[in-house]
Amino acid sequence: MSHLASAVKPLFTPSSLVIEDRCALSIPEEIIQQLEPMLERIATTIARRFPATVNDLIQEARIALWELDVGRFCRGDEATLEQILHARMVETYRNELRGGLTAKPRAVVRKD
Repeated sequence: MSHLASAVKPLFTPSSLVIEDRCALSIPEEIIQQLEPMLERIATTIARRFPATVNDLIQEARIALWELDVGRFCRGDEATLEQILHARMVETYRNELRGGLTAKPRAVVRKD
């Protein structure tokens, strides 16, 4: 049986094996820092009518990044992450339009 095993050659033998530690705490923090300019750009575009919501949109995107566990994503997944974050910010903006910071103040009726 050892004779058969020695006759079989592997299809591919890499000269080196690269292992990326995606569980390291520094990786998600690094990715989030790299994405900050994109988050600000998207939030500013979405909230151009109500700029007071920009910080809320960016914070919601950061929360989404932590929920997604960005350490699992590859470097080529930027477009997918951008779509996910854009959708999250639009959803947040719509929710705030319905009754958050962007709602018009209601008249207070006093009963004396």
